[in-house]
Amino acid sequence: MRVQPDGDLEVSIKETITVEIEATDTAFLAHTGPIQHGQWATVDHVTASKEVRTFTVSSAFSSNFSFTTGFDFSPGPGGTIPATAQYTTRITGSGPGGAVRKRVIQPTSILPSSRVFSFEVGQG
Repeated sequence: MRVQPDGDLEVSIKETITVEIEATDTAFLAHTGPIQHGQWATVDHVTASKEVRTFTVSSAFSSNFSFTTGFDFSPGPGGTIPATAQYTTRITGSGPGGAVRKRVIQPTSILPSSRVFSFEVGQG
C-alpha cells in the first residue's frame, strides 16, 4: 500500500487490507459501512474497545473505491464526553509500499462524525 499525492491509498490486486479501529475513553460506537464495489472478508471484535476488519482487493473492485466509518462517543460518569475520548484507526496493507494510514478521531461539536477512507487500485 502506498499513499498517493491526493491522499488516496494505492493498493494492488490480491493485496489484503487490514483496518483496526480502537476506542479510548469511550464505548465502542464506531459503525463501518460497506466497501464500495467490494466486501469485508472478516470483522472481528477482538476486545470491547477494538475491532479489526480485513478485505482483499480483487478485480471486482473499481479503480477507485472507499468506505465510510461513523464515530460516536459515550458520555463519562459526569454526563459529558471525556476530553481524552478518541478513536484511532490504522490501515495497513500486505502489498508493496509499506504505508500505514493512522488517524485519530476526537469528538466534534456535531456527533456522530464520519470519515471516508479512499483507495485507488494501482497498476503494479
